[in-house]
Amino acid sequence: MFGISRHSAADLSELYSPRSLQVSLLFLVALAGVCFAGLTLAGRGSQAQLLLLAGAGFTLVFFPRAAFYVFLVSLSLYMPHRFSQLIVIYPYDLALGIAFLAVVMDFLLRVRTQIRPALFDGPFLVLIAAGGISALFAHSPGHCLVPLIRLVVIFIAFRLVFKFALEIGVRRITLLFIYLVFILALINTLLFFISGGGTRIFGPSVYGFETFCVTALNMALAFLIWSKSPRERRRFGFIALVIGFGVLATQSRAPVLAIVLIIPLLVLFTAVKARREETRLPLRTMKTVFIPLAILLAVFLFLQNTLLAGSLGRYEQFILSFSAPRGSVALRIALWGAAFNAFLDNPITGLGIGNFKIVHDIYPNLVFDPLWYFVKGLSAHNIFLHHLAETGLVGLAALLVLAWRGLRVSYLSFKARLSSADSQVTAALFIAVLSFVLYMRAWTWGQTGYIMAILFGLSAAWTYEQRQRVATSDQ
Repeated sequence: MFGISRHSAADLSELYSPRSLQVSLLFLVALAGVCFAGLTLAGRGSQAQLLLLAGAGFTLVFFPRAAFYVFLVSLSLYMPHRFSQLIVIYPYDLALGIAFLAVVMDFLLRVRTQIRPALFDGPFLVLIAAGGISALFAHSPGHCLVPLIRLVVIFIAFRLVFKFALEIGVRRITLLFIYLVFILALINTLLFFISGGGTRIFGPSVYGFETFCVTALNMALAFLIWSKSPRERRRFGFIALVIGFGVLATQSRAPVLAIVLIIPLLVLFTAVKARREETRLPLRTMKTVFIPLAILLAVFLFLQNTLLAGSLGRYEQFILSFSAPRGSVALRIALWGAAFNAFLDNPITGLGIGNFKIVHDIYPNLVFDPLWYFVKGLSAHNIFLHHLAETGLVGLAALLVLAWRGLRVSYLSFKARLSSADSQVTAALFIAVLSFVLYMRAWTWGQTGYIMAILFGLSAAWTYEQRQRVATSDQ
């Protein structure tokens, strides 16, 4: 179903004629427009909006690529709709469902299809199985259902990214991801300056913006390093600069720390690759990486007592917390301690996937900790400790296998001798997967889970594409 080849079936040509389909859809759109106008004039705005959304979703089912693009863009919007205490639906969930239905319909209406295997199918399925095993021994099985569904949905998203990356192009989707984060960062930067720096700005994507920035900024720098033209270097340098401003607008410490750690690794691996291939292009352009970083530092120093005073205070508090934990650092230490204690009591299968949010019910003594009032119901704020607490050694091993496999595959692709354009893509994907390994956030749920699906889907498609090129050249 996923990764099918694009061959039209002669025996279905009349049924699946593009022209007849377009005419039918245009008629339905016109009919929906008339109904929408009638409901609006009758004062039924909510029904009109529902009709509009339903019509758009129905139309997208017949255009798989358009549905996939809508899914990607929808990741920038954090608009939860709560149906119960456990079930929350987001726009990107609905968009993914529409894209999935579009692929299913495309599969059913075609013959001579080919399901392409992806490198990370096995690790993803093992991760889902590990979550299922933990659910069998969970403290509260009812809390396991939604997280298990989330893992399955992330796998579906991974397969969709893999499929469409092969059809549309890995480079094109990678650039689309970078440009999307650039637009989000630009919006957040403008909002930050308008607010006078007194508010932490996360923008339309809310907390998912942090993970967007950590991955996309380093990907933009990778494109900058391997750019051949000055114009292209200026473009990606500007993109990295704006995303950097977006990070400062959040006043978050973790993304800054992650970026500071990852950029030297990008420079190091690039230098090793350049010397091994005896190419001077990245060695000449590598110094340009520090231009946007220097501009960011200069702006920070210039505005440290005005717009960025709040950010500076949070960074100072973070440094002081190494000797005397306080604020959010102390809260995280409380979460990490609870996660580790939960693991010690349930080392093999953990508390059960989705059960960490009720860890205070499992260990009532936690409620006497004053900090627990602020962190009750949250994650462990460390993806490895969170899986260790909820799914034990079984789940952590599955997550580590996925991380190691992704890092190894992306690094082997990065080591290959390629053109400068292809080196941009493979360097960006390698540093993005490395960011996944080092930035230990909520990679297996919500927006961040979909970002993980994008990174691994692109990496798997890129490796598949490169192997196909080699196989074709050898024939």
